[in-house]
Amino acid sequence: MNLKKLGFTKKENALRFPKEESYPSPPMEYRLHQLTPNSILHVSIFITLCECFLGVQPNWALWKRIFCLRRNGSHGVVYNIGGVVICVRPDVE
Repeated sequence: MNLKKLGFTKKENALRFPKEESYPSPPMEYRLHQLTPNSILHVSIFITLCECFLGVQPNWALWKRIFCLRRNGSHGVVYNIGGVVICVRPDVE
C-alpha cells in the first residue's frame, strides 16, 4: 500500500523496511521508535473497549481524543533509536 496516499506520511520514502540486517542500521536522518510494553497494553485496551464495550470499530478520531504519543528519552537529547510511549491525555476524564 502507498502510505502517502493513505495519509500516514507526507514523504514517499519516509518508511524503510529492514532487509537482511540483524541489527538496525538506518540512515542518519531516520529514527527508530519502538512501543513500550505499557503502550502495547494501551492499544489492546483501546481495541477491547471499542469492540466489546462500546460495540464500535476502533477508529482514529476516538484514539486521538483519548491518547497522545510522547517520546521516551532524555530532555534535549535526540536518539537514533528510541521509544515512543502512548499516554492518556491529561485532559481526558
